[in-house]
Amino acid sequence: MPPRIRARAASGTVPDMRWRAAACGLMLLAGLSAQAKSPRQDIVPLALTAKAVALDERRSSRARVGALRYMGGLHVTADSALFGGLSGLALSADGGTLIAVADTGYWFIADLIEDEKGWLVGLRNAVMADLLRPDGLAPQGRAQSDAEALVLDDQHGLAYVAFENRHRVWAYAYDPARNMRQLLRTPATPVDIAGALAGQPGNGGVETLFWIENIGLLGISEELGDTVVGRVGWRLVPGPPFAFRYGAPLPYVPTDAAVLPDGRVLILNRRAGWLSGFAAKLLIADIPALAPGGVVTGQLVARLGAPLIADNFEGVAARRDDAGRTVIYLISDDNFNPLQRTLLLKFMLDEAAMARAGAALR
Repeated sequence: MPPRIRARAASGTVPDMRWRAAACGLMLLAGLSAQAKSPRQDIVPLALTAKAVALDERRSSRARVGALRYMGGLHVTADSALFGGLSGLALSADGGTLIAVADTGYWFIADLIEDEKGWLVGLRNAVMADLLRPDGLAPQGRAQSDAEALVLDDQHGLAYVAFENRHRVWAYAYDPARNMRQLLRTPATPVDIAGALAGQPGNGGVETLFWIENIGLLGISEELGDTVVGRVGWRLVPGPPFAFRYGAPLPYVPTDAAVLPDGRVLILNRRAGWLSGFAAKLLIADIPALAPGGVVTGQLVARLGAPLIADNFEGVAARRDDAGRTVIYLISDDNFNPLQRTLLLKFMLDEAAMARAGAALR
């Protein structure tokens, strides 16, 4: 969703003029985002331009932030007005294909291009297509189209997508052994969650969706909750649903999560300010079990904000690469705002740095 802008500037930072302007224009332009698309079409091939970006655009040699090592980043643009608004992020079982959803009601799928050292250098074979309704037709209007979160359950062959405005979760069946573009022609199956998501703000619903094998499908609301007990989350599948709480690092709010290869959960949190622009915090939470009313908290991994590259990060995915490293991908939602960017960043998790820094990591 377009983020709510907070007026307070972050202490000790020098606001980037680009993001200050973006923040000031965001409220107006975000209102136009639902209209910033062409008429519905079939599968649309995209010609992408992917420009390399540095972690620190003032010091291009910088390669670390917190417990993360930078492994390349891209500013992605396309030749189609459909492109933009990307939110939830996932990877194919083999790690070679990126899958995202757009808050205008589309899939975005592309193959990753990485060099011999694993550095992210590009995308190819990119396509977009409608997130089909259960009747096989394209969603119509903002209420039907506002997809905000995505997670793949490879074990059961189900891609879960959470929507805001008309709060719901749909599932799309797929075969993990086949090309993930099969999703582009797959109708949704509504997930019976017994009204668990009712009561959320229209544009402040579930943006964080993840699957833990021994627990099930979990979602966390972006806005429902308070400063005392945190944001509200739910175990949605298997039913019946029950609620838990997530201790978000306020004023940051949760926008996505990914389960790491070792079973821990990496939670992406975003902040937006009129003067300070965008920033993100990544936390790792250990969730071996979860009961109704439970509380999830995490350890800080890294913070992305001025002077480092930052935008409206709303998607995170993780996997173990061929070298045995835990690698993490972030994607940003540009809100169809010309002052923002669609960024795709790659990092490696440095476990030694996590162990050294502990909870005091900054």
